[in-house]
Amino acid sequence: VGPTGVNGFPFPYGGNFNFYSMKDFDCGSYYRDTRLPVSFNRDKRLVMRYRGYSETMENTVYSFWEGLALGERSNNNWMGGTFLLPDLRPSPIRNYYSKLLWELRSGVGDLLFHSNKLTNTAAILHSQKSLIINFTKQHKSEFYPKELSFARMLEDLGVPHRFIAPQELDQLNQFKVLILPEASVLSDEDVKKITAFVQNGGLLIADVEPATFDGFGNKRKKPALDSVFGIDSSKVSLRKIKHSTEKDLKITHAGRGVKATKAKSFGNAKMTFGKAPLYLENSLAKDVPCYLTLILNIIVNVKHHKHVIS
Repeated sequence: VGPTGVNGFPFPYGGNFNFYSMKDFDCGSYYRDTRLPVSFNRDKRLVMRYRGYSETMENTVYSFWEGLALGERSNNNWMGGTFLLPDLRPSPIRNYYSKLLWELRSGVGDLLFHSNKLTNTAAILHSQKSLIINFTKQHKSEFYPKELSFARMLEDLGVPHRFIAPQELDQLNQFKVLILPEASVLSDEDVKKITAFVQNGGLLIADVEPATFDGFGNKRKKPALDSVFGIDSSKVSLRKIKHSTEKDLKITHAGRGVKATKAKSFGNAKMTFGKAPLYLENSLAKDVPCYLTLILNIIVNVKHHKHVIS
């Protein structure tokens, strides 16, 4: 679809081929979560989430308000039944939606609808090529839930953010933080832009295997961002863990085989064979660290260093 749209999960209604054939990507209806698609040129695209079907009324109400907070400005809803009974009286579902729509169009709902969401602090890179490579990996975790975990973490911290496409890496001067969720596929040009962002004082956070493949999906002998993170990850392999030093966190996987060359390592995860550091810290610019974390669902270091991105 290009830099202002995505295909795949969360998938658009009608299938990907409908979107490939669109001359101009100006609208889209998505199932499930809209955090990712509404990030791409939200002011110039009509992006909405499908609601209804088997969802309970409580979940539908929650998703409406969540969508408004995320920047969603439209809705496509399938709630079954009819709005009018055979004798032309309003049906219960019609009365329900009448009340809900009144709430959404007045008070706080109206303010949210006409507001502009701040997104200029943190950028989360969505790489469609990395998603494709994820399907080919023998040892992997779910791609999209991993991206969402970063978004929800930033929401909990109150950090303005949005997703960006690789074509937007030349606009990193708009952000203080760049997050790479399983950004396995990065071109040489992408790596140069990311490195320059860090050298200019940007905070870089990644999980396992950043820049392991080039822009064509060919595996590199040495991952291209290793020097930035101060590590050697040429032999890293994602593995399930038995337990870790972070007792209060649910950690499922870590990267075995990563070695710190200049980075400082923190915590460790025990696996069937060997162990791995939980996260590593390196610094290219004075007082501005960059992190490689091997925790796939919860990023510990951002909470420890909230002052860096506030």
